[in-house]
Amino acid sequence: MGSSLQQRRVFLVAGDFMLNQALCYALENEGAEVVGHPRSVKAALDFLAAKPIIDAAYVDADLTGRDFLSVAEALHARGIPFVFATFEELEALRERFPKSGICHMPYDLMSLRDGLLAAVEREGEKSFSASGRA
Repeated sequence: MGSSLQQRRVFLVAGDFMLNQALCYALENEGAEVVGHPRSVKAALDFLAAKPIIDAAYVDADLTGRDFLSVAEALHARGIPFVFATFEELEALRERFPKSGICHMPYDLMSLRDGLLAAVEREGEKSFSASGRA
C-alpha cells in the first residue's frame, strides 16, 4: 500500500467545526486535495449530487442520529471508498458496508491516512497521472 494521500481527492463530512477544520489542514498537509468538507448530511448529499470526482471519503458516524447512513449509501452507490469515524463499535456498519473502514475515535492522523488508503485499495487501485486524475 502506498503511504501517501498525495494527489488524492478526499471528501470529508464532519459535523464539528473544529474537527472539520483540523482534518482539512491535516489532509492537505499530507498532500490530499480536500474537495468538499460539508458539516451536515444535507450539504453532503447536495455536494455528492453534483457528482464531483472523489478518490476517498471520511464520514463522521457521530453526526446527528443515524442520518450519516444516507451519506454512506450515496458514496457506496457511486463506488467511492470511505471510512467511518466513530466513538462507538458499530459492527452493523461493517456488515452493511464491508469495503468501508472504521477509525475509532480518538485516532491519530496516521490511522486516518492508513484507513483512507486501505479503503481505496479495497475498492481497487486507480491509476493516476501526474495531475492526480485517473
